[in-house]
Amino acid sequence: MLGNLSRLILQVNEFSGPLPPEIGKLGNLRQLFLTRNTLSGSIPQEVGMMRSLTELDLSSNFFTGVIPSSLGNLSELEQLYLYSNNISGPIPEELGLLQHVFILQLLDNSLSGPIPASIGKMSALANLRLEKNQISGPIPTTFGNLTKLDTLTLSQNKLSGSIPTTIGKLTKLETLSLSQNKLSGSIPASIGNLTKLTDLVLRSNNLSGPLPLERSNNLSGPLPLEMNNLTSLTNLQLSFNNFTGQVTSSRFALLDRLIPPELGEASSASDNNLSGNIPSEIGMLSDLTHFNRGIKQSQVVAVKKLHSLPDGGISNQKAFTSEISALTEIRLRNIVKLYGFCSHPRHSFLVYEFLEGGSLMKILNSEEGAKTVDWIKRANVIKGTFGYMAPELAYTMEVNEKCDVYSFGVLTLEIIMGKHPGDLISSLTSSAFTTLNMPLKDVLDQRLSLPMNEAAREVLSIAKIAIACLHTVPQSRPTMQQVSQELSTQKLHLPSTLHMITLGEVVNLGG
Repeated sequence: MLGNLSRLILQVNEFSGPLPPEIGKLGNLRQLFLTRNTLSGSIPQEVGMMRSLTELDLSSNFFTGVIPSSLGNLSELEQLYLYSNNISGPIPEELGLLQHVFILQLLDNSLSGPIPASIGKMSALANLRLEKNQISGPIPTTFGNLTKLDTLTLSQNKLSGSIPTTIGKLTKLETLSLSQNKLSGSIPASIGNLTKLTDLVLRSNNLSGPLPLERSNNLSGPLPLEMNNLTSLTNLQLSFNNFTGQVTSSRFALLDRLIPPELGEASSASDNNLSGNIPSEIGMLSDLTHFNRGIKQSQVVAVKKLHSLPDGGISNQKAFTSEISALTEIRLRNIVKLYGFCSHPRHSFLVYEFLEGGSLMKILNSEEGAKTVDWIKRANVIKGTFGYMAPELAYTMEVNEKCDVYSFGVLTLEIIMGKHPGDLISSLTSSAFTTLNMPLKDVLDQRLSLPMNEAAREVLSIAKIAIACLHTVPQSRPTMQQVSQELSTQKLHLPSTLHMITLGEVVNLGG
C-alpha cells in the first residue's frame, strides 16, 4: 500500500464505480482530489480514517447515499467539496467538529432535513454554500457565531421561518443569498451591520414588513434610514413592492454611494407608492449621452445607452430589470464590474467599471504595452477569457458551448503569440507535418524573453489547452469546465528545455 502518499490528484478523468473502502488506509494523505469523474455509490465511512487530510474534493461525480458521519473525525481538514452529486439525507451533526474547515460546499445535491445547529461551531468557516438542495427548517441562530464568513448561500431550498437577527453579527459577509426559500417575517434591522455586504439576494420568499431590501415581495412602509449603513452595497432592487413615504435626502444618500448621482438611478425603485417632494439632490442627475463620463472625485465609469423599441412597453422593462438582476449577481473577477443601471421606458443605461488600460488587443499591438504583460500576467488573463468564432458556424449557424471553447483557443494563442494566430490555426488543425515540427519558442511572442521555470510550465500547459480547443471536431474539444480545471491544477512537467519542444510534442504531452 502507498503508505507515504500525501497527494492523490485524479480529477478530470473517467474513473467510474465506487470509491474503495481501502482508501482509508492512506493515513498520510493530505490532499484527495477526485472531482469531475463518474464515480458512484456511497462515500465509504473509511474516508474518515484519513486523519491527515486537509483538502477533500469529491465534487461533480455521481455519489449517492448520505454524507458519512465519520468525516467529523478529519480534525485537520480545511476544505471540503461534495457539490454536484446525488447525495441525500441530512447534513451530519458531526461536521460541526471540523474546527479548521474554512470552505464547506455541499451545493447541488438532494440533502434534506434541517441545517444542524452544530454548523455554527465551525469557527473557521469563510465560505458556506448549501444551495440547490431540499434542506428545510429554520436558519440556525448559531450562524451568528461564524464571524469569519464572507460567503453564505442557502438559496433554492425549503428553508422556513424568519431570518435570524444573529445574521447581523457576520460583519465580514460580502455575499448573502437566501432566495427561493419559504422565509417569512421582516428583514432584521441588524442586517444594516453588514457594512461589507455587496450582494444581498432575498427574492422569491414570503418576506413582509417594513424593511425593504429586495423586490417582488410584499414589503411596505418607508425606506429605513438603517439602509444608509450599507456602505459597500453595489446593487439594490426595490421594484414591485408597496413602499410608501418620502424619498428624503438621507435616503437619496444611499443612491449616491451606489453610483454617483450624475449617472442617474443606481437602483430601481419603480412600481411603488412613494410620495412627497423629490429631493433637491436628484437635480444633480444630468443627461447621459456619452459612453465615458467623468464624475466627482475623479471617478470615471463607462456608460452604455440602450434604446428601447417603439412597442417595447412595460414587459420589456421588466425583462430588462430581470436580466440586469441576474448579471449583478455574477461574482467573477474577470467580468467587468456592473455598477448599476437606469431603467426608463424610452432608453436605459448600463453603468460599468471603466478600464483605463484599454483593450487587450490594443496592449498586444503596442510594442511597449506588450512588454509590460509578462508570461505570468498573460497566463492569468487566459484564465478568464473567451474569443473568436468557430469554423462550423459558417455552415451550421448553430451557436453552442463548443463554439466558445474554440473561441477560447484562438484568443489564448493570440495572447501567448502577441498577434492573431492566422494561418497557424489551419495548419494545427490539419496536423501539417511542418507545423507540428515547428519549435514552440518560434510561436511565442518574440518581444518577451523565453519563459523559464514556473512561467515555462504555465505557457506549456496553456499551449496544450489552446491546441485542444481548436480541434476540428467540436465534440472532441474539451468543455470549459475541463479547461478551467486544467488551468487550476498542477502544471505539465517540462520534458526538456522549452526552446527544444516542438508543437507536436506539446500536443502529445500528458498523453
